[in-house]
Amino acid sequence: MTVVANAKNELIPLRSVTGWRVCMDYRKLNSWMLKDHFRMPFMDQMLDRLAGKGWFCFLDGYSGYNQI
Repeated sequence: MTVVANAKNELIPLRSVTGWRVCMDYRKLNSWMLKDHFRMPFMDQMLDRLAGKGWFCFLDGYSGYNQI
């Protein structure tokens, strides 16, 4: 980090660019992959599967997305 003064003499932290950024083009990879339009089951399908069951478990996809 580098701290510089602006026109109002306020100190502003700046991040210096020290190297190259990697930019990937995934279009070719995406063309090779199989398309799965509905990876997650619909809510009514899940409720039908859970009907009458005493125990069930699920993953919290929103909170745990970056932890998996």
